[in-house]
Amino acid sequence: MARGSLRDELKGLVRDRVSRVTVELSYELGFDNVTVAQIAAAASISPRTFNRYYPSKEDAALGDILAVGAGVRDALAARPEDEPIWASLHAAFHSILADSADQELGRKRAAVLIGTPSLRGRHLQRRLAWVDYLEPIVAERITGPDREIRAKAIVNAAIMCWDVTMVVWVREEPSASGEALLRSAFSALSAHG
Repeated sequence: MARGSLRDELKGLVRDRVSRVTVELSYELGFDNVTVAQIAAAASISPRTFNRYYPSKEDAALGDILAVGAGVRDALAARPEDEPIWASLHAAFHSILADSADQELGRKRAAVLIGTPSLRGRHLQRRLAWVDYLEPIVAERITGPDREIRAKAIVNAAIMCWDVTMVVWVREEPSASGEALLRSAFSALSAHG
C-alpha cells in the first residue's frame, strides 16, 4: 500500500510540475506560441510522457480545476452551519488563495486563461461543475421558498465574484493582494444580501 501511495505521490508531483511549466512558458511566450515539445523539454520529460499526464497542453494549462472546486466545496462544508451563507462562501473561496503555496503562479495561470480564447471555453465548462459542488450545501443552509433557484443564484454570484477578482488582479491590479480583491468583490454583494 505504501508503494502505491508513493507512486501516486510521484505522479502528482510530475503532473504539478508539467502544469506549472506550461503556465510559466505560456505566460512568458503566449499560450499559442508554446508547443508540447517545449513544455516537455522544460519539464525534463519526453513529449510522450507529457501525454501520459495530460491529453493536451490546454489541459496542462488549466491544471486541476475540478480539484480546486472540490476544495472550495470542502471548505464550505466545514464552515459553521449557522454562519451567514455569504460569509461562508467568501471564506470557502478565500481558501483557494490562502492554501495556494504560490499565489504568483495562480495569477499567471489566470492571466493565461483570461488571455487565451481557446482556453476560456474549456475553463468555463469545467468550472460549471463548481455549481454542482456548492449548490446542495447552500440549499441546505438557506431557508424559505424557492431554495433551489436561490441557491443556484447565490452560488453563481459567488463564482462571479471569484471571476471578477481574477480579471481585476490580472488586468488592472497585478501588484494587489488577491485576498484583498476577493474581499472587495464579496463585500460588494454581501452588503445587499
